[in-house]
Amino acid sequence: MLDETSPDGVEMWSTPAGSWAYLLNGVETSHTSVELWKWHITGSDTYRSAPADAPDSMVTVLQGVLRATSAVADLRVTEGASATLPSTSPVTFGTASDAVDFLWVVTVPRRPA
Repeated sequence: MLDETSPDGVEMWSTPAGSWAYLLNGVETSHTSVELWKWHITGSDTYRSAPADAPDSMVTVLQGVLRATSAVADLRVTEGASATLPSTSPVTFGTASDAVDFLWVVTVPRRPA
């Protein structure tokens, strides 16, 4: 696996088994926020995202095999590969290997105040 030390950023999720997610960076405009996340999921840990009224998101696997399951897809994304994930239904992230490290890019439309 990659160096499993925590990356620079803000820890937003973790488990006792050692899985974690960090928000690394974000860019905001008057209409959209774009977030860059780094994830490490190990063993039987999973994370379930909420559905969003937003564009689809993107993942790139750095090491291992990511399993991303939703109502519309059951994907296995291998090391070095990228995929687009639907945002209209919840996605459950897990690993199809001992552990997986991946980047997740999420676009969030800003709502008028």
